[in-house]
Amino acid sequence: MDQGGSVYMEGADVAYSHHNNPFFAYFGTEFVHTGATEGVNILTGINGTVAGGTTFNYFGGSDAHYMIDELTADSGISILKSNDHKTRAISNITEVYRTICSSPIIGAFGNGQGLNLRGYLMGQYLDFFTGEFTSAENYDFPEITTALHGNFPNPFNPYTTINFYLHKDGLTNLDIYNIKGQKVKTLVNENLDKGQHSAFWNGKDNNNKQVSSGIYFYKLNTGNFSSTKKMILIEN
Repeated sequence: MDQGGSVYMEGADVAYSHHNNPFFAYFGTEFVHTGATEGVNILTGINGTVAGGTTFNYFGGSDAHYMIDELTADSGISILKSNDHKTRAISNITEVYRTICSSPIIGAFGNGQGLNLRGYLMGQYLDFFTGEFTSAENYDFPEITTALHGNFPNPFNPYTTINFYLHKDGLTNLDIYNIKGQKVKTLVNENLDKGQHSAFWNGKDNNNKQVSSGIYFYKLNTGNFSSTKKMILIEN
């Protein structure tokens, strides 16, 4: 981003669609879970933030409008939460750029009274974006490093996809372990190029037998990087 750069992103699946893209690291947010058609009726701004003092009813023109992702703040700050107390929008401010990532769609906000107007909220966002910036000449932008992302869906039955990003080319291993620490499946064991990758697991072990429901772990190893995450296989 250039000095003084600002980016606003919104959309029901904006975090799910972009969280595996290295660019998404600049938004100071992490994707937690995709949305559901129920449970999001009211959005409330968090006091002390750009959205503070606002409350909106949330109306979708279609079911897709309600499929808004759950987020969590990394370097950013939560600015909007839904009535189920989950973060739905996050702002991030650095010396040289500012961002807002919002899974709710502004067009589906219902105007209320006082501060609870779409126009007021957008004005707050614009004021946030036009703050003063310092020089970007010596700014240390976040390094895009190797990362293991959450699988989706999770819980799952019988299929799930595991996404990961490689900072450089190299030998890569991605293995599945059961709760006893026993390896049940090797998904990746090869040299891969730098960039985004996905691996698919159908719930079967290395002998092509279906494993039982329960908690499993997937572990990524490449060079000096190692990371493990948990997933849950459920019965029908």
